[in-house]
Amino acid sequence: MILNLERLLLGDIVRLRYVPRYSNCRRDHEEVVAEHSYFTVLYAWAIGEWAERNDGIPLLWSKLMARSVCHDIEEAISGDFPRPFKYSSSELRQMLDDAGREAAARVTYGIFPGERNLALEAWQVAKDRTREGRIVDFADFLSVVSYMLQELDAGNQAIHEHSVSIGEYFERFKDARFDFIRPLVLQCEPLVAEILDAESELRQRRDRRSLACQSAAIRQGTGVRDVAEEP
Repeated sequence: MILNLERLLLGDIVRLRYVPRYSNCRRDHEEVVAEHSYFTVLYAWAIGEWAERNDGIPLLWSKLMARSVCHDIEEAISGDFPRPFKYSSSELRQMLDDAGREAAARVTYGIFPGERNLALEAWQVAKDRTREGRIVDFADFLSVVSYMLQELDAGNQAIHEHSVSIGEYFERFKDARFDFIRPLVLQCEPLVAEILDAESELRQRRDRRSLACQSAAIRQGTGVRDVAEEP
């Protein structure tokens, strides 16, 4: 097997160092995709160790690590799309998935010249129905939870723009397919609730502010239309 170090070290994949996540809102700390991928690998390793020692079923560790580290490689070309936007319609999701496959193929091309594209293969099945895939899925989610809580602790309430879908995202881990890591999912539940509570509190505060401004405008006789009537 040949490994093309120049392609690995200087090719498209190194752009992951520079691609920001959560790019459509203010961030206290600007997380890049490579950083997110590192934490996904770290959490997948820890979950895998826990799962093996608790149920005695061995994991395919090379597959788990490869899938963890490669799960977002297409974003070296596409950039990171906010989850609420990406999942806003099935048609858009399909278009982005199709474009993502082309981007992943481009990013990984030539790393192992003349051989199977191992990085692309890992990306394609990163979150499949195997135990390894389910661990990667949950580890990816934990990286999101960790970052959001870090931002909230730093006083960045603007991150709520990305918390609106986290409750729905978390629901997937209540499926029986994740029973083998159920205690970890249950540990995560209060952390998700904390994010959702912060989002709810911010929305209520904005509603109160809007009503106060409308009342002041009416008292001044400006005739400002109700916000609900705006197109």
